[in-house]
Amino acid sequence: MKKYVLLAISIYIIGFATALISRNSFLIVKINSLSVDFVSDSNKSSKDLFFEILNNNTSVYFASISGFLTLGLFTAIITFYNGFVLGYLLVTLNRFSNSPADFLPRLLPHSIEIGGFILASTLGFYLTNYVTQHYLLKARPQFDYLLFGFLFISGYVIILVSAFIESYVSAT
Repeated sequence: MKKYVLLAISIYIIGFATALISRNSFLIVKINSLSVDFVSDSNKSSKDLFFEILNNNTSVYFASISGFLTLGLFTAIITFYNGFVLGYLLVTLNRFSNSPADFLPRLLPHSIEIGGFILASTLGFYLTNYVTQHYLLKARPQFDYLLFGFLFISGYVIILVSAFIESYVSAT
């Protein structure tokens, strides 16, 4: 399982680094568009925000795991994209602030879900390997149901806790 964790982390870091290297050269962002999004979200109750965040993160979580159906391609794309979005967000926020110290404390609670997404990608790559070996190569690999279930539940608990923190703690 370790090699799948490393693969997921590597793809995430490549997406993150791609955003940092591109430094928003392909898109112009106006500060007003950032503030309008924030204002519309601040009118929601913590409960509504919790379910919205949980729904979004759950969709990404299950989509990443189910990427094995495309032999890992969709899992890799989702993982890369999530890393890219974080890098893009950091570069964009840095453009509109005096120092990273201005926005990093508010951003950190929103990055807890990264662990859950890395676990989901790990499971997607693990399933890809299993399906490839079992159905395409006709080998008889062992499937570790206990480890898979533990990682699945752990990843989803991280997603759940992250949604709670984002909506009830850091949004207030």
